[in-house]
Amino acid sequence: MAAPAPAPGSWVDLPPDTLYEIVKLLPCAADRGQVALACRPWRAALSLDLAPRPPRQLPWLLLPSPYPDGPTRACCVLSGCRVHHHLGVRPTGARCFGSHDGAWLFLAFPRGAVELLNVRTAVVFVLPRALHFHNDPREYGMAIHAAALSATPGDRRCVAGAVVDYWRGDPAVAFRRRYFALWRVRHRVTRVAFSIAPRENDPALEVEDVVYHDDAFHFLTQREHIRVIRTVLFEDGQLGASEELRRFLPGGRLYDQYVEARYLVVSRGELLLVVRFKPSPTRKTSAFRVFRLIEPVVDETDNNDVDHGNNPDHDDDSDDGEYDLPAAAYPWRWSELPSLQGRMLFVGHGCSRSYDVARYPGFTEGVYFMDDADDTMVFRDAAERQYSCGDDSGKWSEGPPRHVERCFPRQRPSSHSPPAWLLP
Repeated sequence: MAAPAPAPGSWVDLPPDTLYEIVKLLPCAADRGQVALACRPWRAALSLDLAPRPPRQLPWLLLPSPYPDGPTRACCVLSGCRVHHHLGVRPTGARCFGSHDGAWLFLAFPRGAVELLNVRTAVVFVLPRALHFHNDPREYGMAIHAAALSATPGDRRCVAGAVVDYWRGDPAVAFRRRYFALWRVRHRVTRVAFSIAPRENDPALEVEDVVYHDDAFHFLTQREHIRVIRTVLFEDGQLGASEELRRFLPGGRLYDQYVEARYLVVSRGELLLVVRFKPSPTRKTSAFRVFRLIEPVVDETDNNDVDHGNNPDHDDDSDDGEYDLPAAAYPWRWSELPSLQGRMLFVGHGCSRSYDVARYPGFTEGVYFMDDADDTMVFRDAAERQYSCGDDSGKWSEGPPRHVERCFPRQRPSSHSPPAWLLP
């Protein structure tokens, strides 16, 4: 009589070495957490120091629900751009306008409250809703489009720099202007943000993005200049600031496609400019170009006076005053990179990040992007607000051939928020 067939082995009895080999194929910490929940032996094996450590978590793409009371889904690049259905991000119904490292989200609520929320710890900082200028006692209404922080929230040195629209009166009918705002992030409520008195009628200086780099906020303008804002905290707790204007090529750079957006990214200690293109305004993202900042060479033998945009005698009242300056007033340059040089870039206003692809086996260079919000959407009636979610997001690769992969899931437009990166 033949011997009975051996009983099939149990997944519970999987040898630790085999389990570790499987776990190596799961770079996402959330996926490994699900493996650990499968059974007690697996959880014990994965708790040992012998288990391979996951790489640094990449940003999650948050896809808000089409409805204010629906859940926000978290889409993970390390999981093949799949949704972690076991994870939910609260609160619902808020407009997300950026994020900061450590799972912090900038949120604006329908009734006017503005907060900085940590989705892991539920710690909240209340943010300002109004703006005032130096030597101007009036308060202006303010809507924040993007923000960056100088330090971790809770640090007494933490200051926020933001891209905002401000106005007087009813925002639906008032003239709105794009500018920058600053405020301290602290548990004591900061009701009003602060800014330097604006330069009048100079579209070249209208800000589009912000990043904190080299102990200063760097605001990118529509024409690819940079406004460097350095803040100072006085003994009485008041916030002060000074500005350095770095002018680049007059009028911006000429491109052969429509520019959808520009972003600043800090990568390997350098400041990068990432430009996003479409064939036309109504079509989808087709390409990216990346530039690095080249600092000017200082010629100590040149004693000529040069107006760098900070001269109070310079006339800034013309619509294109930057053309009136001498060529020497544009010492800064953007130099295009021939390739991404081993980078994975995640772009979003106020929250762009760079990662070295060598630390992520199986991944390739590219630019991950999401649907950029229409800045006027926040001022529309609730019935007209439709934020695209996944329709124009994905990964641009250099190739060859260069192409865009629509790797993120699509869903119906959201009534309250655009997509956002959740930074680990």
